[in-house]
Amino acid sequence: MYDVFKEAGIQFDESQFVPTVSGYYSDSKTGHLLSQPFNSSTPVLYYNKDAFKKAGLDPEQPPKTWQDLADYAAKLKASGMKCGYASGWQGWIQLENFSAWNGLPFASKNNGFDGTDAVLEFNKPEQVKHIAMLEEMNKKGDFSYVGRKDESTEKFYNGDCAMTTASSGSLANIREYAKFNYGVGMMPYDADAKDAPQNAIIGGASLWVMQGKDKETYTGVAKFLDFLAKPENAAECIRKPAICQSPKRRMT
Repeated sequence: MYDVFKEAGIQFDESQFVPTVSGYYSDSKTGHLLSQPFNSSTPVLYYNKDAFKKAGLDPEQPPKTWQDLADYAAKLKASGMKCGYASGWQGWIQLENFSAWNGLPFASKNNGFDGTDAVLEFNKPEQVKHIAMLEEMNKKGDFSYVGRKDESTEKFYNGDCAMTTASSGSLANIREYAKFNYGVGMMPYDADAKDAPQNAIIGGASLWVMQGKDKETYTGVAKFLDFLAKPENAAECIRKPAICQSPKRRMT
């Protein structure tokens, strides 16, 4: 990415991005961006404040731990909600981010940073216990599995599910479609984890440039990427999710 701008003669400030975001997409040796951050996001907890009040819960105090969330979900379901809790992006949130947030390895070789021969390690006791908790919640009817992607967001803003863990990028859709008071909290952590919470793992996307084109094409690419990175254009993208994401259809 750095070379694309350099060869096009465009002074591109890589430091304009939040360090934790740019570092995720940068070459660990040179420090330069390998790809350009675009719609990066982080997992958060969305919750229905009106449903909290009805269930006798404090609408200004979302659950901080997964154990609290399980308790809240049971109370919300008992108060009449169709669904106490649902989650989007299961692998990203319930495994990858659960591990990172609680200071647990997700893979060997320093989570893959120290070699391409890394292997996944999310079958440790802590992760297994967490998935078992979700299974138990599901058996009780407090947790609803609604899909592998972002289906839980629609279930949330339609008023079916009182809580969901999803991408921060879903906020624009929730803001547009939710007809109730809602709040946004941090993703819960495991109360039994010694060093939690730690840090989350970035989601969303970045823009890569492929090889094999002529200089004129790359100059155009550099100008376009520079345009996308300007604050006013990035802000417009965030305010109007249809620009950055696939259009969402309300469930009927």
